[in-house]
Amino acid sequence: MLYDELQNTNITEYFRKHSKGRSVLISGIYTETNDYHTAEIMLNETLAHCISLDYNYAIFKNCLTHHNNEYIEENLKHQGFIETPFTYNNCPIFMVDMNNPMTLNQDLENLLKPPFEENLELKKVIDTRRKKLKEAISSLYPGKLLLSFNRDMIYSKLIQKICDTNEVSIIQKRNRILGPNICVPFGSILNGTILPNTITKTMHTEKIFNPSIDDFTIAAFPNYLSLENQSKVLKSFDRPVILVDDLLHKGYRLNVIEPLLRRTQLHIKKVIVGILTGRGSEIGKVKNIDVDSAYFVPNLKLWFNESDQYPFIGGDMVLRDGSIQDYLIPSINLILPYVSPSFIKNTSTKNIYRLSETCLTNAIEIFQVMEKVYQEINEKNLIIKNLGEILVSPRRPDTYKSMESLINLKPSFCLEADLEHLKRIENIVNR
Repeated sequence: MLYDELQNTNITEYFRKHSKGRSVLISGIYTETNDYHTAEIMLNETLAHCISLDYNYAIFKNCLTHHNNEYIEENLKHQGFIETPFTYNNCPIFMVDMNNPMTLNQDLENLLKPPFEENLELKKVIDTRRKKLKEAISSLYPGKLLLSFNRDMIYSKLIQKICDTNEVSIIQKRNRILGPNICVPFGSILNGTILPNTITKTMHTEKIFNPSIDDFTIAAFPNYLSLENQSKVLKSFDRPVILVDDLLHKGYRLNVIEPLLRRTQLHIKKVIVGILTGRGSEIGKVKNIDVDSAYFVPNLKLWFNESDQYPFIGGDMVLRDGSIQDYLIPSINLILPYVSPSFIKNTSTKNIYRLSETCLTNAIEIFQVMEKVYQEINEKNLIIKNLGEILVSPRRPDTYKSMESLINLKPSFCLEADLEHLKRIENIVNR
């Protein structure tokens, strides 16, 4: 009972009024090094586990110390916790609604090429701006949970599940003992990754919007074989398939990939995803496919890929007449001023504007550090034409119709112009 833990009827009455269903009480967070990132992992793993057990609310009451460390309160607020009017041990009591959480896939480092992926300056600016992004996303729905997953959290669980399904060890010895199945990543997760004792062949897919950004399809990634021909290549391995994706919620990719594999008479052993929702689980049952996941989030409100919020780094392709004139994929980032993010519903336009402004500001600061590091290593400027030297799959905003006049500019310069365009419409948001 809440009263047994809180010993205050005013506090218990507050929680009865502001929460429904099962609540989990977190009595503190302790890390040996007082580290933000360690606390972030502990908090997210705990909350993700509680969600899978159908808990509806989380309450944080610090019983370990007589003050909350700054990094703990920072973590709580970044995950959507709000401060209640009450304290315990001179520490504020926090709570969060876990019924319809949002998720953030922190994947930015995955898209950097060596040696930039390990550069300390770049890591520092990414960490700093990531906190700003989490603040902006949490502000969309104050008091609603935001789960943030980094590469290590998801990859370690996925690799273990894939190797277990393939009946092999996760430890790679000198002589590889290959399992009977082939692992096929068909999203961004594990793309290009070699798994221990497991044959791995990526299926290169892309989400492609029409020019009006009101509909999309799933097709082959630019300059790769069609999805039909890629499935024929998989057939040549003559092995059951373990499909791997970032998320299974609405099943857009799986609905395209699965019929192609069936047509080529490939047996789908299992689908393993980073995040599985209740809706995604139903899709697996309808298709009679065994589905497993690193994390289960029954009722997902919104999901964000960090890289997709930043122009030139991520996004979804936009279909245009003619072939791609350069290696930069014309793409859309679902933020202002490029497009109205219609998928974000039931929040104020001010919150959407703030998120868009944060994304552009983050991208500018990240690119400014990229340009500095690139200059120090290569003794020349980082310009749009050379983005392929630092990014795995560089893109360009679809609104840039002609690249001839832009390819010799710094990416941060172009993004500063886009931020200026965004600020021109700020008045209509604040009316």
